[in-house]
Amino acid sequence: MNPLYETLNYDEHLKGLLQKKIKLILDDRVLRQGQLVLYGFKNFSIQLFFKANKTDKLRKTEIPIPFSIEKKDSNLILDYNPSKLFPKGVKLPEDLSKSQDKFLFKKLTIEPTITKPKK
Repeated sequence: MNPLYETLNYDEHLKGLLQKKIKLILDDRVLRQGQLVLYGFKNFSIQLFFKANKTDKLRKTEIPIPFSIEKKDSNLILDYNPSKLFPKGVKLPEDLSKSQDKFLFKKLTIEPTITKPKK
């Protein structure tokens, strides 16, 4: 098993986001936003449960487990570039570039939303 993969501690990063309003941003597009109330792991994905802003209904969003995680300022960056799994100089299989996965070769940003206090 790749030592990099073993050192990723998802709980450490996700616990700090619980009960906060966040945005999931992929390619400058907001995939989901709301208050993160619960998260879990299922197979090779992370399940995020959001409380919608206008209703109390929970909405589930599944994202693949990333190849690396980076904390930058208050944002969490999940990297889905498979080159993170291979040593430098190793050529990636050509089949990967033909994948239809919307996360592959991209970065997902989890951005806490700053809420202004009500007057």
